[in-house]
Order: sequence, then structure tokens, then C-alpha cells
Amino acid sequence: MNAEPDMHEWTPAMHAAHNGEIETLKMLMNQNPSCLEAKTSDGKTCAILAARSGQADALRAMKRGPSLVNLERVDGGTAAMSAAVHGKTDAMRALIAMGADLNQQDEDGWTALHYAAADGHAPLCHCLVAAGANPNIQNHDGDTPITLATTFKYTEALRALNPTPTDCSLVDADGWTPIMHAANHGNVEMVQQLISHGADLDIVNNEGKTAIMLAARNGFPDVIKAIHRGPSLMDLQREDGGTAVMSAAVHGRTDCLKVLADKGCNLDLQDEDGWAAIHYAAADGNAVMLESLLRAGADPTLINKDGDTARMLAVRFKYTEAVRAIDQVGS
Repeated sequence: MNAEPDMHEWTPAMHAAHNGEIETLKMLMNQNPSCLEAKTSDGKTCAILAARSGQADALRAMKRGPSLVNLERVDGGTAAMSAAVHGKTDAMRALIAMGADLNQQDEDGWTALHYAAADGHAPLCHCLVAAGANPNIQNHDGDTPITLATTFKYTEALRALNPTPTDCSLVDADGWTPIMHAANHGNVEMVQQLISHGADLDIVNNEGKTAIMLAARNGFPDVIKAIHRGPSLMDLQREDGGTAVMSAAVHGRTDCLKVLADKGCNLDLQDEDGWAAIHYAAADGNAVMLESLLRAGADPTLINKDGDTARMLAVRFKYTEAVRAIDQVGS
């Protein structure tokens, strides 16, 4: 959609539309009304060229309806998509008045609203939604415009999309919801915004992770603080029994562990192999994490399915500092 125009095959009407030469365009239409339907080899039309350059008056001068503005490029792109990519709100309004199909999808399943959201064009998002564009349409990767605004951290675009709880809970091809993307990137404002719109925090992606687990894994304590829920959410377990506390322990996120502990999380939950967070910290030799877990109340006597305590693992892997931490703090 962003390729530079190849002007050598343009008709006079295309040049006039692209440059906003209204009188010339009107003269050419009077001479040959079908000149507006001509296409370049890749499918560009007068309407698409006018839209991409923001020539709203040129579009209005065409005085044609959906049969013109919905003509597709070779890749399925439309005039509305061109206006969206280039942030041309006035041109979009003109296209809407001409009957543009705002939910038409290109070969990758993208609509005009996908392009506006992915580029952070908040006024365009507002304009499109107000005109009936569907924010729940998924492209071929399973992304909705809401997912794209979240992924690329465009808070104003997300606000303009004004998502419902259902909108916020749609999953992409990998099972990710918009709030998972926000939590994964540590975007606190976006997380708060999605929560205010009713995002479902209990959903797990295809890897079995919740938004909380992603924040804990990547070390974003402020995201965890922003989620005003207690242990019922924080202690959700993956299919293999993994928890947010375990994610924090595995990745050495002591700041996240403290927030989780302060929220009352169960530090001693065990996964399908009987491992708790303290086992993972010991197996990694992370003495600082072990001290944090033990001071927060983790049980050093827990035994996994192989009969190992955290201390046994630390001894086996010769982590002397980890052994010392268990002996000094856990005794």
C-alpha cells in the first residue's frame, strides 16, 4: 500500500485526480465519463490516487458512487485503504459520502480500519468507526484493528476505536488478546485503557500464558500493579501448572515477584512436575530470587516429583550462593 506511484502509465485523468486539478478533471470526465474507471497495471484508479494524496475535492467532483470508489487494486486495496494508509481524513469523509465499503478486505484480510489503526491515525479511526467500520474484523493473521493499535502502542487510536468488552477479548492466530500485547510490551496506559473497556484477563494464549504471566516474564511490575485483581487471577495456572510467580522466578524478575507477593499470590503452587517457584530459582542459582521468595514466605521444604527440595537442586548444580541463601534465610 505504501509503494510510490509509477506515473508513466497514468492517464490524464489520473494526474488530475492525484494533483487535485478539479477543472481539468471535470473537463476530462465530460469528454469521456468512463475515464474514471481506467486502471494502471497494478490496479490504481483515479479515486485511489486522489485518496492517497488527500484530494477530497477531486473525489467529490467525480460524483460517482460505490461502483467507482470500491474498485480494487491487484492486491485488493481500495481508495478507502489508500486514504487510511496516508492519514487522509477529509478524503475518507468524501469516500464515505460516496458509499465506500469500509469493511472491504484486501488480499491479506486488512480493511481501511486496520491500516488506520496500525499507523496510529486516531482521527481516521474515529471517523471510520462512526461511519460503521467494524473493529472486530480479523485479518489473515487473526489481528483486529484493536489488536494492531495495541501492538504498535497507539493509545489515542485505541481510544478512538472505543472497543467493547467483546472487542477486547478477541484472540489472534496465536491466541493473544489485545491486553496480552499491551502487557507483553509493558504499556501500562494501554493496559489500563483496555481494562476500563472490559478486557478479559483470564484468557490464556496458545502457550498457556495470561497477560499477568507475560508481564511477570518480561519484568513489568507496573503492569501487574495496574491490574486490580487478587490471587484468583494472579494464581491462574497454565495447563502444565505454571503460574505468574513461576514466570517471575524463572526469569529473575524480583521486582515482579514482590508485587505478586504483595497481592497475596500463593508462592508455593506446584506445576505438573511438582516444581514451585523456589525450585526454579534454585535450579538457576538465583540467590537474590531465593532470598526474595523466602522472605515473602515461600516454603523451602517443598518436594518436587523427583523428591528434590530447592536446596537439593542448588547443591546438585553447585550453586553455593543459592545454598547459602536457603540456609540463612530459609532456616
